[in-house]
Amino acid sequence: MDCVICEGSKFVRLPVRHRASRFVAEEMMTMTIQENYRTYPCPECNAKTAAEEKVAILYADQTVRTYEADNPDLHAAVSHSLANILAERFLRDGYIDIRKESRVPDEVTFTARLGVVSPKTCTRIERRAIDKMKEFLSGVANIAAESIAVWGSHYTGNDGMISKGQAIDYMRAAFSRHMREVEDATKERSNA
Repeated sequence: MDCVICEGSKFVRLPVRHRASRFVAEEMMTMTIQENYRTYPCPECNAKTAAEEKVAILYADQTVRTYEADNPDLHAAVSHSLANILAERFLRDGYIDIRKESRVPDEVTFTARLGVVSPKTCTRIERRAIDKMKEFLSGVANIAAESIAVWGSHYTGNDGMISKGQAIDYMRAAFSRHMREVEDATKERSNA
């Protein structure tokens, strides 16, 4: 379905507001041509894409072998360790903007700036990525099924002949199982 704002053009034209002119004698007037409209990217179609192009979702994990998994001190230590890993990566990959400013002689002020999005936004972005992945892999599965459907009779499985229908069923079952695993992992991360 096309966008209700731009009707699928991906752009909108907005009028440019000009100051009201005063009456001036004709001899003093000079002809100026002013643009009446300006074209902008559609805020409905492009806003989400533009914002998400600037977002990176980074993960860090740490495995700890312990008999005291519910220990709050362990949880705090691991939390700080993971935060340090992410902060180091943010700095290394250029997500943290460090600025240096000298306001007074012999004194330098350093400022760090980092933009973040909420976990809910990350989940929404991941959901969209999974939907696109499903769409893509579903197309791949359909192409594979079409290829299997025209197999010659000489194809066999490990235990002998395998029917085209079985091969297609196995491939689709594997696709479905894998997509469930991906969705479950995403739900676990969003619930954490």
